[in-house]
Amino acid sequence: MTVLLETALGYKFQRREFLDEALCHSSALAGPVNERLEFLGDAVLSLSISGRIFSRGENFKEGELSKIRAALVNEAFLAGIARKIKLGGEVRLGHGERKAGLDDQDSILADALEAVLGAVYLDGGFDAARFVVDRLFQDELEGPFDQMIARDFKTELQEIVQERHKSRPEYAVVDESGPPHARSFTVVVKVLGIEHGSGSGGTKKSASQAAAKIALAKVQLEKTL
Repeated sequence: MTVLLETALGYKFQRREFLDEALCHSSALAGPVNERLEFLGDAVLSLSISGRIFSRGENFKEGELSKIRAALVNEAFLAGIARKIKLGGEVRLGHGERKAGLDDQDSILADALEAVLGAVYLDGGFDAARFVVDRLFQDELEGPFDQMIARDFKTELQEIVQERHKSRPEYAVVDESGPPHARSFTVVVKVLGIEHGSGSGGTKKSASQAAAKIALAKVQLEKTL
């Protein structure tokens, strides 16, 4: 099946052991695991994406460039790329983890993709790794970046509350449900001890942002806050 993966990557390994290691999760207990390659691939991916964003020559500020890169290398996005190339079926997991459906868990897929990029780098050098990144991220790298510069509602809310009351919003997870590979979180945010917003998402971070967005709209309308 690795032949199909190589086809999806657009790269043929000269030393297959690099790819074998990249596909070995720690739960498999069968040879070197992919954590070291994941570390390397993270750096390769970040540099490749940064170079491509910069080469577009668009007049984005440094903070905006960082947001664009973050949007392209976050866990959920990398997991989506991994699913497109059917990487989950290639990752070697322990029997229990495979049975539990962890081959479709965002964190495992994202880590495996980074490990594969690290393996490409070791096997063929940076140019080869950059080629694979360009191939996998082509649509996003060639499309508009404006939508990736998302507002940080938590920061905006905190700035308002600090300015007006020298205090900080408080966040709390009030519900957590779903299987391990598809968790759903509900978070509420309180300002001065009063609930101002509630939001849900696949991560605590996204749920907190959703709650902050609602709270921000509310406090901006309140004259007394």
